[in-house]
Amino acid sequence: MERKGARVNQQDRALGWTPLHRCARLAHCRARPYLELFDYLLSVGADVDILTYEGYDDGRAGCIGWPQSCFDLCADVGLGWRPGRLRRVLRALAEAHAGVPKPPAFRYEGPLMGEEGMAVMATWVESGRD
Repeated sequence: MERKGARVNQQDRALGWTPLHRCARLAHCRARPYLELFDYLLSVGADVDILTYEGYDDGRAGCIGWPQSCFDLCADVGLGWRPGRLRRVLRALAEAHAGVPKPPAFRYEGPLMGEEGMAVMATWVESGRD
């Protein structure tokens, strides 16, 4: 984040997900550091109160149409977690970092690709391989 200048509470264009939403969604996977990243993001000001955009659909029955928090997105069971345990762990981490100042949410409205990606696409189009 420091190297690229990303904002900790930056929401993506399509769904309104922040980095914290993505880490919460994958925190059940113990083989990857998503739980540690969730903790780190909280330590630098990630805000658990930011919700996804209206109309969000993650493909699960009953989770369609309303804004959701990072806690709503985390897995309830699976990969060695007892039902509800992961959500309690995430909430405890959030409480531990409650005093950290939270920068405002920021909706990214820039290009979908960086300059390098745009240059590659322009070369591709110029070559006639579209």
